[in-house]
Amino acid sequence: MSYQRAIINCKRCYVIAKQELSNLPKRSKSKKIKEILNGNDQLFAARDGAMQSIEQEIDYLNKCMTNFKYGDYYQLERCRDYARKALELCKGCDYKKPKIAEHFSE
Repeated sequence: MSYQRAIINCKRCYVIAKQELSNLPKRSKSKKIKEILNGNDQLFAARDGAMQSIEQEIDYLNKCMTNFKYGDYYQLERCRDYARKALELCKGCDYKKPKIAEHFSE
């Protein structure tokens, strides 16, 4: 369930950033995108929601890995690494495309 929330929030973040950037005059777009979007509460709420969802999934997988009754350790480890990669993509996002959504659709 956390992955779906992360995907939805990632797409929401992307749409908000796209709308915000489309409303700017052309000369303002020469600044760095992150500087322009700094302080947009809706954008950061969406991004924070995506990151929290992934972090919850990573925490759950870590708990499962400590108790082997829940499944194969190596499968859980691969899932956790996949979630960590999504988190890193979100942290380094340039707002040009919904990176988490693309990552989970692969």
